[in-house]
Amino acid sequence: MGIVQEAHNVKVLGSGIVLGHGFGTDQSIIFDFERYSTVEGYVCDLLAILEEPQVKSCICVGHSFSGMIGAIASITRADLFSKIIMLSATPRVPSHILQSIKDMAVPLTVCEYLHQNLGGRSIVEVMPVGGHPPQLSSPDIVIPEILKHINLL
Repeated sequence: MGIVQEAHNVKVLGSGIVLGHGFGTDQSIIFDFERYSTVEGYVCDLLAILEEPQVKSCICVGHSFSGMIGAIASITRADLFSKIIMLSATPRVPSHILQSIKDMAVPLTVCEYLHQNLGGRSIVEVMPVGGHPPQLSSPDIVIPEILKHINLL
């Protein structure tokens, strides 16, 4: 494991897919408040995590804030990302949008807003689950949906 991966407590379980947790659901990282005062600090971290082991291409599955981080990172380094899957994400850039039917933190109206305003092609899947993060409250439904969207061409 490289220095960047170790500093960010990256767990490598395979290859090709990056799973990003939502803001505040990290593994007790001590924050550099200046670096993380804007989204760019997080984007730089994601890119460094992918560049250190020389990842050529990946599918990025980002929950909540991490969906936005992956999307912005894909604008900066499109070559590193074959697909972005946003799970209950905040609005920014096109991708596959998976949304809980009942999510108090990111309501269905946010999903609708994303789909209508991204300015590019997007796929929307509203899942019959509640909670934020839905991958924890209903993994039996969410994980197959993520896998389905990973495999879509």
